[in-house]
Amino acid sequence: MCTLTHTHAHSAHPAVVAEAKIDFLQNTLMPDAITHWNSLLRTIPVQGPLYAYPACISKWSNYSPTRCAVYDSAMACSIGDGIALNIDAQYKGAYTVYPNSPNVPVNVAAAAGLADADFAIYVTMKHTSVCGTDDGGTLAYAITCQRDTFDRPTWGRINFCPRAINTAATSYNSQLIV
Repeated sequence: MCTLTHTHAHSAHPAVVAEAKIDFLQNTLMPDAITHWNSLLRTIPVQGPLYAYPACISKWSNYSPTRCAVYDSAMACSIGDGIALNIDAQYKGAYTVYPNSPNVPVNVAAAAGLADADFAIYVTMKHTSVCGTDDGGTLAYAITCQRDTFDRPTWGRINFCPRAINTAATSYNSQLIV
């Protein structure tokens, strides 16, 4: 099951992101896209809540498996497009850190996680350089933020380019399959 976790409309100029487009994205296009893809994809379900994990930014050398000394406190989900987004701390999974010695572990407890989900996606709406020109260009682009041990995406982000979103019924199907 794919879960829409949060929708954020980012704009330096509020008029660029019209309320009708935000409503269309949150209440029509994304829920329908989730339903569409859930009907087509079959995955082995996650047992228990879905968790996100911080990245190890400093590790003790010569240890296998890796012993992490420092984790990044922000679970970033960004690609340098001007949208700074971190996965919420409430979804952080349990992990072990070795802050002072490679032989003294500190176990960090899991937060609540995201129930009943195999994949979670953050949805943003902001015109970026990836979006293209004023006449439409790219409708949306997406990134994988985290993957599981089978290399399956578990957390992601999709950015919709507001100038390309069309709330007209005639444009619905072409936007749904993106």
